[in-house]
Amino acid sequence: MPEYWFRTGSFCLGRCGMDRILRCLPASFSPTRIAAFFGLDVFVSAIVLFVFSRVEGARLGIRMRWLVVVAVLTVGVSLGLPLVLYLRELALEGRTVAEG
Repeated sequence: MPEYWFRTGSFCLGRCGMDRILRCLPASFSPTRIAAFFGLDVFVSAIVLFVFSRVEGARLGIRMRWLVVVAVLTVGVSLGLPLVLYLRELALEGRTVAEG
């Protein structure tokens, strides 16, 4: 299956060029108003998650914050948010164990 997508992507990239693909990509995500709203919702959720991850990571000294960015960009917010909350909880538990 991944080989099929690689061949398809290579064919499209070679035939159309990257500039044309980048210009047509937003139009392919919004053929209807509902699809455009869904795409915007996911985009805004990802941005808010990035900001939340950065703020909490800096406040609690969380390591491996980059893993959240990779998770969101490869899978989506559905993996990124639980990962942020898990890393946050680990940092909070480590802080209370060190203090207590």
